[in-house]
Amino acid sequence: MQGMQPEPGAHEGRIITLDNSWKREARSLLFEAYRECPVYRHLFSADIPGFAERLRSGLREMCRVYFDSPSSILGLLVNERLVGVAVICGPNSKTLPSIFSWRWKMILTAGFGCTERISDYQKRVATHLDNTYQIPLIGIQPGQQHHGYGRQLIDAVHELVEANNNTRGCLLDTANIEFLEFYLDLGYQVIDTLSIDDFEEKVLFRANPVRLID
Repeated sequence: MQGMQPEPGAHEGRIITLDNSWKREARSLLFEAYRECPVYRHLFSADIPGFAERLRSGLREMCRVYFDSPSSILGLLVNERLVGVAVICGPNSKTLPSIFSWRWKMILTAGFGCTERISDYQKRVATHLDNTYQIPLIGIQPGQQHHGYGRQLIDAVHELVEANNNTRGCLLDTANIEFLEFYLDLGYQVIDTLSIDDFEEKVLFRANPVRLID
């Protein structure tokens, strides 16, 4: 997500809406994108053996919920290869902790401790979701960063969100300083800071443009 402008020689990406046939590939990409995320490493206990398996299980259950719900999932293709994924949950969507099947399967696969940490984290973010879209997952394949693909993907998200002028805007969160600067440059504002042990997760909001009524 760091790259703002395409580097010379970078191929133009193509935005598509992902259906269930892309679920496995999207899940694999998100695993690579989040495996070094400091907050996800904490939530899934990277200091205890089995971290990769817990993270894969967690992302599998998240993707199961999002792909089976009315959420919009955008993909960025470069040479017909998936290099970016963004999950967009509409206003008043169910949050993961409120879905019993998600909690039960998470406990069975990732463990009770991981499930409780993620549930608490999700609930704290959800306090800001009144009439607001949320981007719970977004990632660019690590080998494809710094080519402007992150900007192209987030621009497509904003276009989708702004098409609904009855909503306030778009919300996401990050603990990565480089990503924070990227989002601030796109018009996001920090509206909350969540302390998660030794980490600070920034909750960011980007308001929809005000539209004049003809």
